[in-house]
Amino acid sequence: MMVCLNTSECLEDEGRVNQDSYFLLAAFLPAFLAFGLWGKISVALALFVESVGVVDSAEWMVFADTLLRPTIIGVVVPVISIALATLVSTTVNVLRQRQVDLRAFINEEAGEIRFLRRAIFGMYGTRQHASRRARALILLRGYVEQLMTECEDGAVGRLEEMQLSGGIADNELDRFAAMLHGVDGAVASRQGSVQAAEELIKSLNSHRSKRVALLLTDFPVLHWDILAATAILCWDLDNPFSGSFSIAAASTQLADLRVCLREDIREALVESDEIPSTTRKFFSQFGGPSVSASREIDSEDEELNPSSRYGLLPTLYWHLLTGPVGAYVRLVGDAAAWLTTIFGRKMKTIVSRARSIMKRWRRNDVSASNV
Repeated sequence: MMVCLNTSECLEDEGRVNQDSYFLLAAFLPAFLAFGLWGKISVALALFVESVGVVDSAEWMVFADTLLRPTIIGVVVPVISIALATLVSTTVNVLRQRQVDLRAFINEEAGEIRFLRRAIFGMYGTRQHASRRARALILLRGYVEQLMTECEDGAVGRLEEMQLSGGIADNELDRFAAMLHGVDGAVASRQGSVQAAEELIKSLNSHRSKRVALLLTDFPVLHWDILAATAILCWDLDNPFSGSFSIAAASTQLADLRVCLREDIREALVESDEIPSTTRKFFSQFGGPSVSASREIDSEDEELNPSSRYGLLPTLYWHLLTGPVGAYVRLVGDAAAWLTTIFGRKMKTIVSRARSIMKRWRRNDVSASNV
């Protein structure tokens, strides 16, 4: 929990927090409004331009095609892409460099703590200084424990609380330095060790200041919000058939096209059935097997027999079609198809009439025999 020693400082901190909230609201509110109302804004702008009569619809479309779209595609989109790429790369580089620097400072502090331990034995290594040696080692152990606490998860939050309370510079090295500048330092066995301990304490304080500064120097919340929004946008664009920018609506035309193709196939098969079966069999010898209306073409059907597709008659027929007389051959084929169709219809009519006459004769014979 944050503890404030000064009322004015607490008020200033609360004011900064409120100001940050206002800044975040001012930054995100226009973006959310634009995202939610862009359709209505676009329609309203088009209606306004049309009602005012600045430009007509044709001129507006030309203006959009010649200026707006090229500007958005050629300038706005690349600029946003470069800005986001720079933001992501800078974030990764800064965070990685901070990790490297923190690792270096921790290693340097650990090494200098070992040297300071040896300096303590140099100052208070004799029996008469056993109590001073114990007190100095306790202070050094306290600094090591503080260093371990500052290297754990959640250390940033604790350091921020210490910074707001004004006690971030308070550590056990301050009390250790007080020993060196008092009677305890004057009675030390070796004054050279006292000087070495002073230099090590100064160096440890410098490393800790830099390490704490790196831990407390973080990106603002708005920075992470932009990166999160960018990641969500990339995830949304990853699947083109779902999300806010889905193109699934573009595939609805394929369903209409499939319906049209089914209708075309049905008409073609019905027209094919109007040709007599003997004529279809004859034509199938030149271009493969024929298909009737009772059997629709399926992509999973077994492959056609190569001999029926590339036999002698199909080969000759293909050369005739691709040769100088190809137009005449196609004309003869269409004429034969139509003539056989007309002849087939006439024959069906004649056969049906003959059957009806035969039925009447049979009924008359039956009625005469009964009489």
